[in-house]
Amino acid sequence: MLGALSLFVGSQPVRPDVVLEALRHFDGANQDHVIVVRMRLPRLAVGIIAGLALGSAGTVVQTMTRNPLAEPGLLGINSGAALFVVSGLVFLGADHPGQMMALAMTGALLAGAVVLLVGGAFSTTADPVRLVLAGAAVSTVLGSITSALVLGYPTVFSSFRSWDAGGVAPRPWALVAMGLAALLVGALVALAAARSLDALALGVDAGRAMGVSVRRAWFGGGLSVVVLCGAATALVGPIAFLALAAAIMARRLVGGGLMRLLPTAALAAVVVLLTSDLVGRVILRPVEMEAGIVCALLGAPLFVALARRSRVTTA
Repeated sequence: MLGALSLFVGSQPVRPDVVLEALRHFDGANQDHVIVVRMRLPRLAVGIIAGLALGSAGTVVQTMTRNPLAEPGLLGINSGAALFVVSGLVFLGADHPGQMMALAMTGALLAGAVVLLVGGAFSTTADPVRLVLAGAAVSTVLGSITSALVLGYPTVFSSFRSWDAGGVAPRPWALVAMGLAALLVGALVALAAARSLDALALGVDAGRAMGVSVRRAWFGGGLSVVVLCGAATALVGPIAFLALAAAIMARRLVGGGLMRLLPTAALAAVVVLLTSDLVGRVILRPVEMEAGIVCALLGAPLFVALARRSRVTTA
């Protein structure tokens, strides 16, 4: 239903019969056909892939940290992507969407790897608190450098602001395919590590007693989050609260257990992201509001309410 609405609704509405005609018999000379096939269809694909990736990553991060308020941004992924995008704009003049996506993916992967390394995800003494502290420290440092670059080079502010707002936009199909491939890899790694991470969620000592390799479980979980969030951030930019909200919705619906949570949270994130995108298209018509802004407006009250009601556990 949301997918169909994404093809019909926008700053320039297109009738359902015209959408069906565009999908069946595309005419490049017809403006409505071009809007549907070359703009809204890849935009829909981007929203679905990013939603699936962020929803899955959110559940893995919460399980790894044993924190119901955790989100993938704790691993410094958004900060790393932002730093590389700004650096590309400043030093390379890389303002093409494809170049910005490549830089974002690279920055997200490198920052996530540094946080996992510093946080001890590759050691036998893995600790959720250490991982969170490492993520906070790396995110703060990278964020400061990014702010310094933006302030020092005001000419890049406009391009960076557009990416940083987090928006579902049409991307070339080659880049969409890359995002889909990363989604599949990350999801498979997360599923492979699911049972071990569930055991560690009971406590590191309890997990070891059940025969779980802490190093292998944390490596698998961290790798899946970095790949999933790197792909999503590269496609749509940093979108706050989406992974958090999707993971919480999934836990309310199906309870615990990553094997159940992963698909549920992934679908929930798709619903939230596509809904936010649709709202952003029409709320200020003919101007569009980025989906990331709408998600933040919807997610911030949820985060505050949960922070007041939840007790964060670290053991």
